[in-house]
Amino acid sequence: IMQAEGSPEQAAGPHRKQSRLAAGRHWKPSVRTEHRQSFYIQQVEPSDSELIKTSPELSDSSNWFPESYIIYPTNLNTPVAPASNGISHLKSNPKTDERKVFLASYHAKKENGEGSVWIAKSSAGAKGAGILISHDANQLLDYIDNQGQVHVIQKYLEKPLLLEPGHRKFDIRSWVLVDHQYNIYLYREGVLRTSSEPYNSADLQDMTSHLTNHCIQKEHSQNYGRYEEGNEMFFDEFRLYLLNTHNVTMETTILPQIKHVIKYVYSSSTVLLLWICKCAFRYSELCFLFSRRLVFSNVSELV
Repeated sequence: IMQAEGSPEQAAGPHRKQSRLAAGRHWKPSVRTEHRQSFYIQQVEPSDSELIKTSPELSDSSNWFPESYIIYPTNLNTPVAPASNGISHLKSNPKTDERKVFLASYHAKKENGEGSVWIAKSSAGAKGAGILISHDANQLLDYIDNQGQVHVIQKYLEKPLLLEPGHRKFDIRSWVLVDHQYNIYLYREGVLRTSSEPYNSADLQDMTSHLTNHCIQKEHSQNYGRYEEGNEMFFDEFRLYLLNTHNVTMETTILPQIKHVIKYVYSSSTVLLLWICKCAFRYSELCFLFSRRLVFSNVSELV
């Protein structure tokens, strides 16, 4: 992985100053560091979910990729994978409804007390639309069938790492570019999208508590912009927050984990061949959501 100074022009959004991001394009190699993964990629499309689940090179993705199932609405009459051996069915039938596999996992987790909250995300959704968070598997499936669009159902991260003050949820957005020679570049700048409201696991219907999308926060929260301008925190600010709040540095904790999973995903020949074969480069945005039980290298576990 190579790392770049600066950030894409759109990274800051129209309401943020651009000067701090205009550092030029000085590419520097990133340091490869192995860490236990304690975060998850979110906002996954069905096609990406299928790639990650069926690629042999990504067989241990459970460390950073939340348990996910592709659900087709019943009116599309898509073949349904059996509750057992669903991955084999998915490999031979790319368009596969995994609702039976999901239900089997849902009930097993519920019986074992592993948490019963799941999130359904539409493949055609944007600005927080087409999303439902629920304890009820049948409600999730009925919602997808009524929407008439392909969705991904993922195990919800019920104990996310939160920002203070405000006890608020956030995600980290990073930008990655892969060129025609399969070199992987990561922009040094990144941004946290933050919630305006306290995280409330008891109220799954409060989208301002659970979703950090700008449009949802700006439209539905009276606290929008109260903690951060435009509900965004850039890496320089986050570095200070980690140091002052948790006495750790970003370079020895979070960044090595982000780099590791990016290198891991983009080094998969299956993914790269699909993305690069018909174009000169691939530019992507990745969002990371961290667990509250974030494990730092040589640092006590945060609870």
